[in-house]
Amino acid sequence: MVSLSPSVHALRLPFTIRPVNRPAIDRFVYAYIIRGGQPCLVDSGTAASVPSILSALHTLPSGTGPIRFLVLTHAHPDHIGGAFEIQKASGCEVLAHAKEKAWIEDTDLQAQQRPVPGFTTLVRNGVRVDRVLADGDRVSLGEGQDLFVLHTPGHSPGSISLHYRKEKMLFTGDAVPVPGEPPIYEDPHAAVQSLLRLRGIRGVSVLLSAWQDPVHGGDIAPVLEDSIAWIRRIHAAAVASQKGCGDPKKIVLMAVRRIGLAPEMLNPLAEQSIRSHLEFLDDPLLH
Repeated sequence: MVSLSPSVHALRLPFTIRPVNRPAIDRFVYAYIIRGGQPCLVDSGTAASVPSILSALHTLPSGTGPIRFLVLTHAHPDHIGGAFEIQKASGCEVLAHAKEKAWIEDTDLQAQQRPVPGFTTLVRNGVRVDRVLADGDRVSLGEGQDLFVLHTPGHSPGSISLHYRKEKMLFTGDAVPVPGEPPIYEDPHAAVQSLLRLRGIRGVSVLLSAWQDPVHGGDIAPVLEDSIAWIRRIHAAAVASQKGCGDPKKIVLMAVRRIGLAPEMLNPLAEQSIRSHLEFLDDPLLH
């Protein structure tokens, strides 16, 4: 656990994806603890993350109460995997966007509709969503500490980010793609729109993503610009690759070569992300 301020603590939670007939992939995801009048956890890692999260909570200064809110930025297994056990241990309320609710509560449905290698090891139980969040909502943690909800779709339809104005921090879940990494999003147009919106928020000096280490420095715009540029680079590669080619599989492979990704980095979710660009060939936002 790394303390980013007296009230915000970052947990870097490692996990492993084990595809069939492919090498295991070591990954990590961040969850965040916010100490307030009503303590909050942002995302819950995978099922294997629960002991680390509970241990971190026990090391917080005396006087910190149990987790009151668990805010899930979206429904994917590396973000909701620990939610059931965390809710069981703390009695916290679970909060998420309406468009993520079905997959959070019914993980069998999610596994059917979005199969991920090793899904059942990443998340073993769904959890009830106690409060549905929408763009513009506010999660009050007490003592003047509020999280302002921003609907930032693209990675998933109901992805949300959280603006913690008191600490000048922005929690973005998986809304900010990492340049050079395989793309994982459902809608590149919405992803860029969300990044442009996040770029326009004033008074943010710390970017807290799930995919990369916390970014400090007083100006997060360059990080967001790099992510927008990465999506647009992928789009240009997809547009160039589809000319004269009607085979989606070949288009993806050619696009991967054009953007410089090693073929072994490609996975089914990244393939689908690249194919999604073919639905937006003439979209001016992506050029």
